[in-house]
Amino acid sequence: MDCPTGPHGAAICEQGACGFACDEGFADCDAAVGCETATTDNKQSCGGCGITCAAFCRDSICDDPVLVRAGGEHTCALLKGGSVWCWGANDGGQVGDGTTDARSVPAAVPLPLPALDIACGGAALGHTCAVLADKRVACWGANSVGQLGMGTTSASEPPVVLSLSAVTQIAAGAAHSCAVTSDQQALCWGLNSFGQVGDGSNVTATTPVVVDSSAVLISAGAQHTCAVRADATLACWGHNDLGQLGIGAQPDQSTPAEVFAVQGVVDVAGGGAPHTCALTGLGMYCWGSNSKGQLGLGSMQTENLPQPVALPGASALGLGSSHSGAVVGGELMMWGWNSEGQLGDGTPIDSSTPAAVGLTDVVMVSLGSRHSCALSSAGAVLCWGSNGAGQLGDGTTTSRSTPAPVVWP
Repeated sequence: MDCPTGPHGAAICEQGACGFACDEGFADCDAAVGCETATTDNKQSCGGCGITCAAFCRDSICDDPVLVRAGGEHTCALLKGGSVWCWGANDGGQVGDGTTDARSVPAAVPLPLPALDIACGGAALGHTCAVLADKRVACWGANSVGQLGMGTTSASEPPVVLSLSAVTQIAAGAAHSCAVTSDQQALCWGLNSFGQVGDGSNVTATTPVVVDSSAVLISAGAQHTCAVRADATLACWGHNDLGQLGIGAQPDQSTPAEVFAVQGVVDVAGGGAPHTCALTGLGMYCWGSNSKGQLGLGSMQTENLPQPVALPGASALGLGSSHSGAVVGGELMMWGWNSEGQLGDGTPIDSSTPAAVGLTDVVMVSLGSRHSCALSSAGAVLCWGSNGAGQLGDGTTTSRSTPAPVVWP
């Protein structure tokens, strides 16, 4: 019998029935005869009909986000293949696309190698850093106080690779940056007016300095820093005007000070207002400024020692300027400041206790000054809150109080 033909394949006849064999890289995804869908780059049918990608389809494999990080007014995502994409405010070149133009949709960062980790810092004049595949660090953006770590105070729109090596994790504060190496060294650089670099001085550091030798994870708040050590203890340093170091009513600390009130720490996050939260084997603890209820304690009382938060089972943390978020069993809980809808509940009303946003498949949350982003297990990035600089990545500059997906180019 004569079997109908179509594009990108060949008609076949098997056991008296017509069929169609698709060429490699194509599939028959509708009722029309022929293999009209190019599965190598079609994000709606990547590698086969019905396989949908969140961001890109490359060579029949989804290349979707695996990390999302929110800076003050910009956001970046790391994709599975190692590329970094950023959007939002770009006054200091923090988007990394070689311009200072704000971006309302993701723009690719021209890195010399694929990335392993990313960190976003600052506010309008922000900065960004990435750990590269060879464990070196590249930074870009504002640099007026040496936060890029390259030995100068000149801004850099394209990424600049630092002389660091063996780096496993990176963090960025308002105007300082920190890294952890494979041999557990914690290094910091940038603005140091409150001791946030941790080298025992208040002198700005334009190149990285070692501040701890037993760190496995580090987080930078606006003007303070905390590190989880190999023995699961927590050390913090920098500004302590509102108890954000968790060591009581003590002055600023220019070297790491152990936070004795928490043990068995597995994660820590520093906020900008400022406040700090940590995950331990016994649950979540928060401390510091609480003017908007960002500690999640049901009050607005500042606390200079860690306080337990009634949110058992949390697996991920994110802190913004004055709002907080955590993932519990895949469900996103948010609390604190909500002036721009950054809590994602459809209102502008602050909340002093954790409340569900309505996202139930979340693996990561990251918060900026007044915006929030979450990553789903399927690789989708959703953002909400303030959007004056395009930091939500939805192609607009309109703020929104409920989550919306990032629009990929």
